Amino acid sequence: MQRSLSLALLCASFSLLAGCQGLLPSEAPGTQRAPFPEAEYAKLARSGSSTIAGQVSVDLGQGRVVPGAGVDVLAAPVTSYSREAYEALRAGRPIAPADPRAQEYTRRTLADDHGNFRFEHLAAGSYYLISRLEWSTEENGQQRHHRQPVQREVKVGEGAVSNVMLSP
Repeated sequence: MQRSLSLALLCASFSLLAGCQGLLPSEAPGTQRAPFPEAEYAKLARSGSSTIAGQVSVDLGQGRVVPGAGVDVLAAPVTSYSREAYEALRAGRPIAPADPRAQEYTRRTLADDHGNFRFEHLAAGSYYLISRLEWSTEENGQQRHHRQPVQREVKVGEGAVSNVMLSP
């Protein structure tokens, strides 16, 4: 149940890049998207010899690090269309769900128990990495639950491995 709830929240939050259904209706103010740029996506290679590997985690300070155990991590090629969504997410602005054709170019993986993730057989280029961290802290004797999207732009060369930390 919690796994399906987490996946639903991730799809809703990141529909802007992956094409899932969003929480916000597309007619809500400020949510319009540019048309899907078919020609730009048609030029993208769908696979290659490059790898992006890393860890998703949050550093709470005082030696406490919470790994993104079991969280989804997305890798979307940087395009004019994904940039619009990436910037909206960064600014906390709502945006309409992505065109389903964008999902064909977005890779997904699950982080392991330590928050480690890996994308193999990528085409060389730039990618937006996106995930969502969830953790709890105790403040004044009360548990507080935190959720935060994390994102980063990563470049990877042909046949290269880019190692990244994905954290707030």
